[in-house]
Amino acid sequence: MKFFGAISPFIALMFLSRLLEEKCQPLAFLHVQAFKSGHIHRKVNTIHASFSNFSSSSQPRDGQCPIKSGTPTVTSRFLADCVDRGLIFQATDMSKLDDLLCESAKGIFCQDSTYPAVYYGIDCTNNFIHEGTLLQLLLLRKFLSQKLNLVIVIGGGTTVVGDPSYKQRKNRIKKDGNVQVTKSTILDKPWNDSIVEEGNEKAILGAIYKILSPPLTVDGKEVYPNIINTSENDANISNRIKSPYNVIIINNRKLYENVSLMEYLEIVAKNMNLGRMLSRDSIKLRINNESDKVERKRPFSGINMDLSELMYMSLQAMDFIYVASKFNVKVQLGGSDQMGNIVSGLELADALGMKDLVGVTTPLLQDKHGEKISKSNANCLLKITRDTVPSVLWTHFRNIDDDLVLSYLKWLTDVSMEKIEDSINEHINTAKILLADELSAKLYGKESVDAIHKYGLSKDFQSLQPYLDGKMNVPIGEYNLFASFSQSVPHTRVSEEKLKEGIEFHELLDSVRIPFLATGIFYTNKQSIRDGICKINGRLETNIKHKVTCEDIKSIKSQDGHVLNYIVLQVGKRQIYFVLIDK
Repeated sequence: MKFFGAISPFIALMFLSRLLEEKCQPLAFLHVQAFKSGHIHRKVNTIHASFSNFSSSSQPRDGQCPIKSGTPTVTSRFLADCVDRGLIFQATDMSKLDDLLCESAKGIFCQDSTYPAVYYGIDCTNNFIHEGTLLQLLLLRKFLSQKLNLVIVIGGGTTVVGDPSYKQRKNRIKKDGNVQVTKSTILDKPWNDSIVEEGNEKAILGAIYKILSPPLTVDGKEVYPNIINTSENDANISNRIKSPYNVIIINNRKLYENVSLMEYLEIVAKNMNLGRMLSRDSIKLRINNESDKVERKRPFSGINMDLSELMYMSLQAMDFIYVASKFNVKVQLGGSDQMGNIVSGLELADALGMKDLVGVTTPLLQDKHGEKISKSNANCLLKITRDTVPSVLWTHFRNIDDDLVLSYLKWLTDVSMEKIEDSINEHINTAKILLADELSAKLYGKESVDAIHKYGLSKDFQSLQPYLDGKMNVPIGEYNLFASFSQSVPHTRVSEEKLKEGIEFHELLDSVRIPFLATGIFYTNKQSIRDGICKINGRLETNIKHKVTCEDIKSIKSQDGHVLNYIVLQVGKRQIYFVLIDK
């Protein structure tokens, strides 16, 4: 019996029967009853004790108790730097984390043993990641450089359920149009099985590859991470993880499809305390928000939260113990709003005898109004995919709000604290350019940044003018830099054959602009052309029916014989696009 198809109805009956036994008494009563088991009580207290070692609060509060710079004292230079930068918001046991990183720095792991790993999960709620996820992926790169492995779980299964943490209502997850029809054992008939859009999963994978595949600098040498997608190659994975610098990618839907209902009940459900789950700040916000709308005489009737959402916490906990058991995961990383889910995973692991695991959270990136930057919020203006070009990333971080610059420099770059302070003291725009340069160079290479500075920052792109007049022969270095710039801005490829027929100007603009939009709304290309703000190779064009043809092709040739054929389109004074010609 497959897990997804069978679990909710059975657990629902168990949950309802429990409520009937207690005659629907308040949640506080359920919380007290849940601690009658001395075994579980002791396990939970153990985690609370370790949490309070470094926190100003005696109990972990989801999203609260940030670690402050300079405290606590740690031995690992890497961890000390993370704390000083404010990258570590909470950790369930700082001393365990410190010990692990010190051992890693000394390289004292046995040659035949599996290297420790850090685990991070990403749900596929959309086909991009935002800068909050970027922060965590960049921190994962830092952990990877400490001679550890990474395990990234793509939430093909958990996305369908939806994480209720700090949500005021249930997420509406867009499902794949091609639903998977399976035979339901419960209903004895075909059943439409929910599937996350395949494009979302592929896009998230692409973003992961973009951020984690560039080389790391370890002890002054370049090291290339080894990315292993378990859906493609699982044969030699046990041998590979006996060395560091591996990134293992798992889709948890495949895990759930192989877990039986009875296995889930025995290993997960029996070892997770319902009172503890309901007491999480992340869940209480949702419950209180809904229940406040109804009369207190019916304390449960207003809770618009289904059982699958409550089970999300147990699914993430199951992911944690699975990767800890199979891939020697020692640390789970997440945003500060995930601490409730992380602690639940630690409690489950502890109840199963899995010790020495640590939960770590990062601060949440917020906009200038203090709102969390989220894939579901309108404040998500940077959508990072595998196709995101350097100029889009560079421009976004060059133009962030002044109040965010210091935090972003500390969290998203490796720039020294002294240099960060100097750049801000010089001018806030100097600091913004430093942020944009450092991030773009890390993800795309220094050549892309140099190309943006040479060709993309001049007023009305005047530095491009010599390349718009006709054919040019240039030195190899100049050719390479210009070719890099053509790939660093939004671009599209068009065959010479298609240009012989001619392409209407507005259609060509659509093909190159729409895929790179941060939002689905923009000033229409037809209107932009009519308003006289669009150019072809520097020439103003106001006729929307004008056809771009082979006569518009420009070319640049290097001394070693390489040729680049292109057309340059411009919208306004700040937006430049390349049409690269395939002959």
